[in-house]
Amino acid sequence: MARHDGADGEDDGASSANTLGRRIVLGRSRCRFHLFRASVALSPTQLASAARTYAAAYAPYANPGMLLLRSPHGAEIWWWDAAPLHGAKVLGPESVYRAEAADGWRIVACDEGFEAQYWESGGVIASTWRRTGFTKEQWAAFVLSVDSAVLRAPSAPPASLDLPLLTRSAWRKREMRAPLTWRDAQVLGLTIALCAACVTAFFVGQTLRLQGLEHSFAEQRAAFDQQSAADPSARRLGGYIEVINDYQRATANVDPLGVAADAFVVLRQFDLSASAWRSDQDGFEVTLNAFINDVPLRDLVSALEGVPSLCGVEPNLSSEAGALELSASLETPGGCAASADADGRR
Repeated sequence: MARHDGADGEDDGASSANTLGRRIVLGRSRCRFHLFRASVALSPTQLASAARTYAAAYAPYANPGMLLLRSPHGAEIWWWDAAPLHGAKVLGPESVYRAEAADGWRIVACDEGFEAQYWESGGVIASTWRRTGFTKEQWAAFVLSVDSAVLRAPSAPPASLDLPLLTRSAWRKREMRAPLTWRDAQVLGLTIALCAACVTAFFVGQTLRLQGLEHSFAEQRAAFDQQSAADPSARRLGGYIEVINDYQRATANVDPLGVAADAFVVLRQFDLSASAWRSDQDGFEVTLNAFINDVPLRDLVSALEGVPSLCGVEPNLSSEAGALELSASLETPGGCAASADADGRR
């Protein structure tokens, strides 16, 4: 299986989704990508069934949204957390709307942050996202995470590509949709019949009411604005709401448990386990069940730096004789910069 990668923390839905009409294109910061590799001997029906089963079993969220696309290598799986979207219709991840098939290694500028991609034989093999531009170490960690890459990667991060956000994309013909059941057919038939009966009456009534409602709403809004402008309490309340919204935007960007899960994936790659660990808004710390001389420290730190939302990874000797502790900051807007100003070392 290819790498299971994801987003550098979680944002509020408004800041990480681009709107197309009344529906949304979900920002890359809220999505996780995984390539489900499958044998070419599988029929399209078998592949779709296997990919849907895998996506449901390994979804990283309790209430997942997902998109499955056929790929030359099997199936491209996109997951996102549907809980904070409050039932909004997700058209798809931002990445598939910016995708232009081009084999090789590249970095694409997103609406928020940057996405590193590796394409091979016309399909995405690996994808990872970072809030800020990729450093040389972070790019190296991404390259090392791709197994058996056919195309050679550049040693330094390439210049980011600014691809347009398309309203129509060819990926729709590759989508793996769940098969319709008999119950779905019954519901669809009933819905069509009810819509045909109601649509005429609805639009007639709506036309008659629209002008009156618009005039009434305009008068009510003008009266409310005038009253609020004259009320000091209302003005103070508006200021408090702005402060609360600013605080939520600044603090709701990182999921500490998600960061810890991604870090433990890296530790398992080095056959390391933890005797103790901590992950919260103040940072991530872990004590390893290994002696410092037995750990490829440079490679381990570089791989952890490649984990989305981790920065400033530092090894330290544990209070346990010869053992190793690792600490890192969580990359929030201004988070690592604040740490750097505080200790003068990063």
